[in-house]
Amino acid sequence: MNKTRAVMLAAAALAALPMSSRAQAYAVDRGSYILQGSAGWSSSRFTTEIAGATVHQRSTDVVLTPAVQYFVRPGLALGGQVNVLHSASGGNSSTAYGIGPKATYYFGRGERTYYPYISAGATYVRETFSHANAVGGDGSAGAVFMLTRSVALDGSLYYRHLQNNGDDVKQRINNFGLGIGVTAFAF
Repeated sequence: MNKTRAVMLAAAALAALPMSSRAQAYAVDRGSYILQGSAGWSSSRFTTEIAGATVHQRSTDVVLTPAVQYFVRPGLALGGQVNVLHSASGGNSSTAYGIGPKATYYFGRGERTYYPYISAGATYVRETFSHANAVGGDGSAGAVFMLTRSVALDGSLYYRHLQNNGDDVKQRINNFGLGIGVTAFAF
């Protein structure tokens, strides 16, 4: 089974977990679901190795990251994410699409006006310009600010690392940014 299919099956299995038979008392309680969408802007530094030569460049990036997660215990949500990354550098641009698992831990219990969190994920990415495949990971820290009992505004700082070790081209991308989005809790 190839990597893409394994990652997609794992994300689908986590998203299909049944809801708990007990009623959830608050947004980050066991059995709740998260439907999340965020957009981010960042600046990246990346290194490309082509035929023994190393080139260092900077790019401006826009990142879209929808995700679905399920709370397996109070505060701990597991699920999957999709990443769309559009980069522009020196008159060139490219778009990369990725999918992978995601885990988020929310601090605090009960009804609150905000929940700080940390999150980590892994991604398998396909880049459209060079048709290269890459693997990577990401991490973020932020908070959701509850607008209603089940809808929140999400703000975070994030870091992403992608690495492609192809035969002709080797590329490493380190991406730091600021994300903002909307999170819906189903409970």
